[in-house]
Amino acid sequence: MVVIIAICIAAMAWFTTIPSQKPSPSPAGSEDVIFRTVEGTELTVQDLLSQGKPVVIYFFTTWCPTCERDLKTLDEVYREQAGRVNVLVVSFDPSETAEQIKTYKEKRNYTWPFAEYNEDAIVKYKVVTQSSKIGISRSGEVVFSQGFGFLGTEEWRELLQQLTSS
Repeated sequence: MVVIIAICIAAMAWFTTIPSQKPSPSPAGSEDVIFRTVEGTELTVQDLLSQGKPVVIYFFTTWCPTCERDLKTLDEVYREQAGRVNVLVVSFDPSETAEQIKTYKEKRNYTWPFAEYNEDAIVKYKVVTQSSKIGISRSGEVVFSQGFGFLGTEEWRELLQQLTSS
């Protein structure tokens, strides 16, 4: 019995003296997520930022009425602003196929890239639901993040203005 207690005490002492190792923080954007578009090409946020424009990432599903309304409003504001930002629309539903997403995009005449479900992006940007929006400045910093919800025309204008002036 004394031997068992001695072993337990020694083990506790050893584990409490080992320094905890935390991963070193990585620079912003150093672990860029690779998106697969519905056309089959690969795309990263850095690819979009390299065009000198900020980026809006919109997480959607083809069956979400809020997403439908939100994307329509974003498209109207985007066209007013003559493409001063890049938009990437990403499926939040892992069961949606590239063909379903592509059909959705083409039916509405959207010109931005649409990408398949991407768990790495969902984790990186801490997305928990569809109709989430992420605004990324030209320098690659996330300056806006909103979960589920609709943005009106003026709210989209303000967001795009904020992104283009940052």
